[in-house]
Amino acid sequence: MKRNSKIWIFSEIYFPEETSTGYIMTEIAEELGKETEIEVVTGYPAYFSSNRTELSQRSRRNNVVITRFLRIKLNKNKLLQRSLRAILISLKFFFYGLRKVKKGDAVLLVTNPPTQLVLNSLLAHLKKAKLVVLVHDVFPDNLVAAGLMLPNSISYKLINTRIIKACNRAVRLIAIGRDMKEILQMKLGTSKKIDVIPNWAELERILPSPRNENSIIKKLNLTTKKVFLFAGNLGRVQGLEVLTKAIKELKDKEYFHFIFVGNGAKSNSIETLINSGVKNVSWLKEMPRNEQQVFLNACDIGIISLSKGMKGLGVPSKVYNILAAGKPVFCVVEEGSEIELIVKEHQVGWIDSSFDPTHIANS
Repeated sequence: MKRNSKIWIFSEIYFPEETSTGYIMTEIAEELGKETEIEVVTGYPAYFSSNRTELSQRSRRNNVVITRFLRIKLNKNKLLQRSLRAILISLKFFFYGLRKVKKGDAVLLVTNPPTQLVLNSLLAHLKKAKLVVLVHDVFPDNLVAAGLMLPNSISYKLINTRIIKACNRAVRLIAIGRDMKEILQMKLGTSKKIDVIPNWAELERILPSPRNENSIIKKLNLTTKKVFLFAGNLGRVQGLEVLTKAIKELKDKEYFHFIFVGNGAKSNSIETLINSGVKNVSWLKEMPRNEQQVFLNACDIGIISLSKGMKGLGVPSKVYNILAAGKPVFCVVEEGSEIELIVKEHQVGWIDSSFDPTHIANS
């Protein structure tokens, strides 16, 4: 009897990881699993998860078969360790896929880490499987924006060539922003196989609630303050250097208070800010995803920021859940970015594209 085609999803991050990528890939897989055979090939949790259940290498959850590799835990905020994990897990995925993927199957890849995009696009090509790429990050351009690579370097040119070749093997590319589609179109020389499908809000889980009844607002005694919230990855491309300088200029404005929820490679910038004597900042570290209803409502205004040079290279998915909580957003992003387009089209906040701390503070 002829075997039905199968969808394979290769993603370093999956349930029970609570990062946005982990959540999104899990939702996609489980929705597709209602109608077709799905297998997710992923790693063991290495980022943030409030679930402490011991996971087996092979399991089934909500109609999705899950195969896991690489129990080794490395520090995601250490670049060398993160790169090593990316290479190891990409090789595991590739060799497993060589044995299991069949002609006529479909392969869905997410762009991070880029090593798995390169290897598993080759896998799909060798196995004559249909390849779809979900573009969350545009490599290596985001490494340039993060200050980790020079745009004219040999390493940039080599990685860029490999990424373009991997994307050209796909039957469809999914960009999560209109600005991202423009970047991909420039790289590939065509827009014919690029679709824009944005990420989404968890409308069934996140609703507006009275801020003065919020447990965080009460605990920090902020009922009379104007509270700003930055919730998410404190990473290299989140524009934290500019943002923290702007907040420092407001250190004597006691009416304003800034809450940070999250962790990442640039967590030290928040620590430094607090240790410098700025009193109107609270850092709550990482909080479980199932507490978003609480911490996203612990503010008057949400903050979205990206480093200069990140236009089209990524779209902070947290914007959708902040808006779901009924909060307007103050955004430090470039003109023409997906975030700016959303804010202006729906009139849900303010944009500052100056990247000047004093200008931002005065906004």
